[in-house]
Amino acid sequence: MTNSGLRRFVAYGLRCLILEEYESGARTIGLDQPSSFDLALAEAERCAGGRGENYLLSCPSWTQRVRIRPLRHGGWLGHWSGDRYFTSRRSERELRNWRILETKGAPIPGIVLAASRRRGIFWTPYLGTVNLEKAMSVFEWLSAENHSFASLQTVALALARSIRAFHDAGGVHGDLHLGNLLIDDSGDQTQCWLVDLDHSTLKDDPTASDRMRDLMRLWRSIEKADDLVSLDPRIRACFFAAYCGPDRQLRRALIARFDTEKRRLIRHRIAWQFRGGLERCARSIGITI
Repeated sequence: MTNSGLRRFVAYGLRCLILEEYESGARTIGLDQPSSFDLALAEAERCAGGRGENYLLSCPSWTQRVRIRPLRHGGWLGHWSGDRYFTSRRSERELRNWRILETKGAPIPGIVLAASRRRGIFWTPYLGTVNLEKAMSVFEWLSAENHSFASLQTVALALARSIRAFHDAGGVHGDLHLGNLLIDDSGDQTQCWLVDLDHSTLKDDPTASDRMRDLMRLWRSIEKADDLVSLDPRIRACFFAAYCGPDRQLRRALIARFDTEKRRLIRHRIAWQFRGGLERCARSIGITI
């Protein structure tokens, strides 16, 4: 996809691509210069999101606040490297993927900007999206109160349809869990969005294997949060039925992948138990892992 509709800020130690309609406001609050960019983030309201803090920026010329999220490495590498990258290209690549998914109708928040700020020899990439003021992560929603079966079913259906729409748009999330699925059930209809697309890839037509791997990642995250929600078979059945819809061929293909993914789930359970044992032993001798 081209940079149509985008404006670029370039200064020593700062690279930024931003939507045209946000350009004037971004200059007003200083996102076009390194020192004022840092100041804007330092003075911004902080909120939890992804693998760390996010920043909420507002401007009189913007109709909605913008959520700025530093991109961070995941997995074991993330413990040491955090938000440090060797190039400034990471955030721009994610912005382009995000825009492609937007044009194909994927249920994701509107993208606003991609920025990279140089700090020493490393770059810290940032992504800015429209802040969904009434939305919360599914993890937060589950933590807030005890929900009825009916409300769990409603959310499960909304999640299933949104994940299916994301896959049909060509997205494979790669890190699907309760923390990067947002819901808003304050209106007449429950809405759901997928966020934190750091590990996402784009494909013309995701295979049944791609889809099932994403769904099983979500299942594993639910298992890890089993103190919040029970894996009620009826909820799982509703979710699966809503995801497949009338597509019997997809349903059969996903079921054919289940045994393979179930073996992966068992390996993860063993790894969780092993890590839990290590953490208990470490705590007993005063070490934090």
